[in-house]
Amino acid sequence: MQPTLPSSTAPARPDGNRDGRGAWKVRRGGTDGETLDDGTRNQYLKRVGYLARALVKGGDPATAFERLTPDMAAAYMEGQMRSPRLSRASFRAYRAALIFWLRQRMQQALDQGRPVDGMIDALERIHALSPAGFRVQGGTQSGRNVRGVPAGLMERFQHYAQGRGRRLKYMEPLMAFLKANLLVGLRPGEWFGVTFNRQEVPVSSGRAVPSGGRGNGVGAPVMQVENAKTTHGRGNAPIRGIVLHGISAEDMTALVYFHNMVEQYRVRNMQQAMARGVDENTLHRAFFSPLQRTLVIMLRELGIGRESAEYISLYSTRHQAIADARHAGCSQHEIVAMFGHGSVRSAAMPDGRTLQRRAGFTFTADAASMEQVRQRFATPRHAIRAQQHRQMYEQSRQVAEDLLGDQRRY
Repeated sequence: MQPTLPSSTAPARPDGNRDGRGAWKVRRGGTDGETLDDGTRNQYLKRVGYLARALVKGGDPATAFERLTPDMAAAYMEGQMRSPRLSRASFRAYRAALIFWLRQRMQQALDQGRPVDGMIDALERIHALSPAGFRVQGGTQSGRNVRGVPAGLMERFQHYAQGRGRRLKYMEPLMAFLKANLLVGLRPGEWFGVTFNRQEVPVSSGRAVPSGGRGNGVGAPVMQVENAKTTHGRGNAPIRGIVLHGISAEDMTALVYFHNMVEQYRVRNMQQAMARGVDENTLHRAFFSPLQRTLVIMLRELGIGRESAEYISLYSTRHQAIADARHAGCSQHEIVAMFGHGSVRSAAMPDGRTLQRRAGFTFTADAASMEQVRQRFATPRHAIRAQQHRQMYEQSRQVAEDLLGDQRRY
């Protein structure tokens, strides 16, 4: 698909606009993106950094960001239009990031008295591109195949790990992760926030009941997990609890074994990472990236290509665990509480379309997690936002009073 590029013959004005065009307004005294929070700005610049390292060849990779030119960025986006491999959402994300980056560069150029014509042309070229030609699911992803772990695949993995896979450095932690996460379906990074304890829980019909169930109480191990996605009201609470009722000694060992691997890595690397200013997410990726690479090697050597229904990722184990919970009869609210979904809609998304359907799934969320979900979904979102705004206003008023001191106006 060849994009139709807008004319760029209009003369540039000193403020960076073209005559008759207000889209690329750059004002002295402020840069575009003033309304963006720091997190969004950082994500945009990080995405541009990824692109720079891919496009800028030769030289020091650390300087790729500085050497990325507006024309290179625009040409890359136009190339995506001709052979779309990104998903529609990824294309929009890259386009927004590049527009933000180019506007920042324009502001810097104006401040230094340098010409901005090339930047304006690149902005117009990028802005003219529409995501309509892109698929909802990108061409580089395995689509529906990653949303579960096909039956029999783990047995093939186990056979490979005991044979050819023994030479791979990260094969043992990879297999430990696959076994453990098929049981509990954590987001990979959440393993860095896991603790275990034991609680008394009521039981009914062979499954733990977080509250209101009949039956005698029984002690059960509970896995406490720090929710990974709690920003902007997405999570139900910072912590969720998974009651491991009915778990076998073998499965419990699998959970503790992998958790010990994570803890050993965290203790060994956290202090050094903090000294270098590395955030926790980067530390998590440093642990799991070799596991994902090892998984790709194993898939390739087993003859499982990207288009295969067996081409899974680490995250596929989470989808499969959710499918197992749904197949075992867990309600949507239980799934929300147990797996840390931000909404019932997320919990209702299809997972594990090629199901293993492991029998005897008996886990559930603990009482506190279920209560948090009930409270959250019993209150309309607009009411939650209003309450948050009231709390913020009261906090702001208190700060204002403290600043005014004797000159209070409230």
